[in-house]
Amino acid sequence: MHSAQTAAVNFLCSREKKNKEKRKKEKKEKKREGEKMKRKKKRKEKKRKEKKRKEKKRKEKKRKEKKRKEKKRKEKKRKEKKRKEEKRKEREKKKEKKEKRDVKRWQTEGVQLAESKVGSFTSAAEKVGSQNLPLLYPREGFPAAAFPLAPQQYFDWP
Repeated sequence: MHSAQTAAVNFLCSREKKNKEKRKKEKKEKKREGEKMKRKKKRKEKKRKEKKRKEKKRKEKKRKEKKRKEKKRKEKKRKEKKRKEEKRKEREKKKEKKEKRDVKRWQTEGVQLAESKVGSFTSAAEKVGSQNLPLLYPREGFPAAAFPLAPQQYFDWP
């Protein structure tokens, strides 16, 4: 073989070798790039999942807090209602007690007033019957509750 032919063969072989190495290098680079992308994708996915988990946790916490506040609010409302009811009952009791006291006082005053006007109740029937006097009604300012019976029932009618 001539030196020119040998040189040509060598050149082609070296060129082929270089191309092969280049392809090999590119393949390796591509593989490395692919792995890099996979890792990047994995990281992204991990981040996304973590974010999702945190969001879920946050929402759950928020929901629980809302539930707790609602429960607290209802409890407060219930206690307030109970307290108001107790106050109302207490007021009613006081009012009733006062009314009973007033009624007793008015009744005694009414009886005294009637006795002072007509005399004793035993003779009142005779006086009312004989003189045809008007029946005694409560004085001005006395509630009707002070005289639970009708005016006729305070006397012995024949």
